[in-house]
Amino acid sequence: MIKNNKGFTLLFASLIVTLILSIGLAIARISLSQIILSSAGKESQKAFYNADSGIECALYYEYNERRPDDTPYFATSTISAPLGGLACAGMNAVNISTEKKSGSATTTTSFSINPPTYSEPTGSYTCNVNNQSFDVKVSKTPNVEYSGAVNVLIEARGYNTCDKTNPKRVERGLYTRLID
Repeated sequence: MIKNNKGFTLLFASLIVTLILSIGLAIARISLSQIILSSAGKESQKAFYNADSGIECALYYEYNERRPDDTPYFATSTISAPLGGLACAGMNAVNISTEKKSGSATTTTSFSINPPTYSEPTGSYTCNVNNQSFDVKVSKTPNVEYSGAVNVLIEARGYNTCDKTNPKRVERGLYTRLID
């Protein structure tokens, strides 16, 4: 009888090793998925905080910075584009523009902080040191209910990196409405 059971131990050992290996691979796969999910959450949080920085920057300039004639910093239907010197997060704003659509009473001022810059020789985008990047739009419309008041809509889009070619780039947006 002993001669008939010669390969049984080897078969049993290989089944046990296969079972343990399968369990180990399943645990590794779950762990890897959790690490990827955690990383995506961290990048999403960076983008959210950058959008929040954009909102705070616009609110700061809306309420604390004035023109020499004591009018609001951002454009309205009667005030032109903002003055230079707009800086947030330790960086100067770029791509500052003001637009008033014809037939509309709304005036929109847009600006960006730390957008990527394209390098012609390398064919790639580069970012500043801290990767903080956001775009902001401040729209103002005269309030019809309160004479002299202005409806203000501030929209900010934050990014976890300023590199637009990064496949793991995350964008989060926030907006706030107020009457000024």
